[in-house]
Amino acid sequence: MALDDFKNFDAALDYERRNSKGKVKPGPALPEDIRIADTHCHIRMTANPALSIARAAHHGFGFLMNMTDPAEDEDTDLEALRGKIAPDANPGTADYELLDGWEQEARGILAGWGEPEVPLPRIRFGVGVHPHNARNWDAAKDVLFERLHDPRTACLGEIGLDYHYDLSPRPVQREVFARQLGIAQEAGLPVSLHIREAHDEAVDILKACGVSEAGCIVHCFNLDAATLEPFLELGCHIAFGGPITFRKSWETRVAATHVPIDRLLTETDAPYMAPEPLRGTECLPDHTAYSLSMLLTCFGYHGEGEALAGFAPRPVDLGISRKEAKALTQIEWGRAHALEHPDFAALQAGLDERAFCECLYQNALALLDREPTSWQEGERA
Repeated sequence: MALDDFKNFDAALDYERRNSKGKVKPGPALPEDIRIADTHCHIRMTANPALSIARAAHHGFGFLMNMTDPAEDEDTDLEALRGKIAPDANPGTADYELLDGWEQEARGILAGWGEPEVPLPRIRFGVGVHPHNARNWDAAKDVLFERLHDPRTACLGEIGLDYHYDLSPRPVQREVFARQLGIAQEAGLPVSLHIREAHDEAVDILKACGVSEAGCIVHCFNLDAATLEPFLELGCHIAFGGPITFRKSWETRVAATHVPIDRLLTETDAPYMAPEPLRGTECLPDHTAYSLSMLLTCFGYHGEGEALAGFAPRPVDLGISRKEAKALTQIEWGRAHALEHPDFAALQAGLDERAFCECLYQNALALLDREPTSWQEGERA
C-alpha cells in the first residue's frame, strides 16, 4: 500500500484513534499512567509531524526514536522543505533542523486540547543508510558521519538487507551493511536492523563483523521463533510493532514469548503498518500502545485463554477450509498448528502487568537514550 492510500484524520487535530472508516476505536488494554516508548518511527513521513508528537504526548509516551537516512533520494518533498532547512542541508536528515518547530507546534496543539502542561516525549535520532539506498553510499557517507557526531543521535540505523524489493544490488547491500556495522562499533552506538527475506545472510554478516557492544535491535520482527533464535543467540534486542497484532501473525506472537523481557522493545515504523484494529490508516507513534497490549496478551497478563487463542493459526493459515477445520479432532488440530502452552508464570519473571510495561520502557531508554559516546564527543571537541 502506498503512503497516499492510508486514511488519516488530522483535519481537526484529533487525538482519537480511528479505524479506516473513521470510527473511534477503544484504547488498548493497558494499565493506567504507564510510560511507553516507540523505538522506531519516521515522524517527518507522517501527514502532520507536530500532531504526531502531540498525540504521543497526550497518550502518555515518554520516548520516540526518529529514524533518518542521508541517502534517501525518494519520497522527499524538497518543495515542502524549502525555507525550513539550509539550502545545502541534506534533505534525508532534515528532521534534525525541523524538530524544534515540530515541538513548538505540538505544544500549541496540546494547549488547544487544554493540556498545556503535558510534557512532550523525548525524541532522539537514528541515522543510517537503508538497504534500499545502499547504492547511494558514496554520496551519503560524509553526511552520515556528520549526523552520527550530533549528540542527539543515539543509534545507527536502519541498516541491513532487503531482498524483497532489491532496490539496491545485493552485493552492494551486503557491503554497506558490513561497513556500517564497523562504524557502529567504532562509534560505540547501537544499531537498528532492517531485514527482509535475508535473515540467514544477515546473521552471517553479523557474526563476521561482530555485533556492536552498545546493542543491536532487530526492528519490526514479524516472523517465527526459528528465524528469531539466531538473533537472540547474538544478544539482540527484538522490537515488535503493528504486525504482532495482525490476525495472521500467530507465529510472531509465539516467537515473542521466546524473547527475554529485558530484551523486548515496542515500536511502530510509523507511518507504516498500523496495528489492529486500525489497519489501513496512517500509523502514528502512539499506536505503539496496541503492540504493547498484544505483548501483554502473549505473556499471559490478559489470561491464558486469550494468549493461547492468539497462538493458534486460522484455518486459512493452515491451507484448509473452516469445514475441514471443524472436522479435525482436538488432537489433530493441536498437531496441525503446533500450539504451544508456555509456563506463563516463568515468562512473567515475577513482574506484574505494570512492572512489565515499565521494564520495556526502561529497555528503550537504556539502549537508546544514553549520553553521547566518547567518539561523538571527541569529534565535536
